[in-house]
Amino acid sequence: MTLGELRRCALRLVPGQKIAYVTDVADDSRNASRIVALAAGTRTLIPFHFSPRYSFSPSYSGRESELRAEAAEAFRGAST
Repeated sequence: MTLGELRRCALRLVPGQKIAYVTDVADDSRNASRIVALAAGTRTLIPFHFSPRYSFSPSYSGRESELRAEAAEAFRGAST
């Protein structure tokens, strides 16, 4: 069975919620613009994974909470 056939058999496309899943992107203005466009109209931000380097590396110890706060602040700024 091809992926297209499986899609027709297994999925039902209906209007609903929009999910923007962004991962493994370079930190540059071009990507930032694309991410903002992708997530346009989003009401909720849920950061759910940060690279282990932010949790396990001594130089990044405790950085996850800082990154969550930075993401929340940027999201508030983008949604106002």
